[in-house]
Amino acid sequence: MTVEGSWVLEELLPHAHPMILIDTISEPDPGSLSSTVRISEDCPFYQAPGGVPSYVGIEYIAQTVAALAGLKARRAGREVALGFLLGTRRLQATVPYFVLGSELSIRVDPEFESPELAKYRGEVRDESGNLVVTTAVTVYSGGKAGTTDSM
Repeated sequence: MTVEGSWVLEELLPHAHPMILIDTISEPDPGSLSSTVRISEDCPFYQAPGGVPSYVGIEYIAQTVAALAGLKARRAGREVALGFLLGTRRLQATVPYFVLGSELSIRVDPEFESPELAKYRGEVRDESGNLVVTTAVTVYSGGKAGTTDSM
């Protein structure tokens, strides 16, 4: 749950358990963030016998974006700000469910950033590296976190 050994998810996301859906985060490249999720029966949105519906991948991507904004805010000495998911475009899912026991890798990369709005490309891959969800999300930060100035 740490990046650079200093931050835990609860310090980067404006969420509380059980609604923190991602398990760990890491920085693959400057400006990007990756996270992981292990699908278990304890996961919010788990539906036996299928698993977690793949459309929940939007929220995994959104929380990874929020963690990135939170990380940038903390590094700049600011508090984590509440942001809002405004929408998603080009959602593609190749599976109906994320199955029990699978480990997902989520990655977000910025496509556009301004003081109030940002757009990120997001993807979810299964443990074999297969791309199972792709989308672009647009978020509103109110000019506080996740902006070009704070990044």
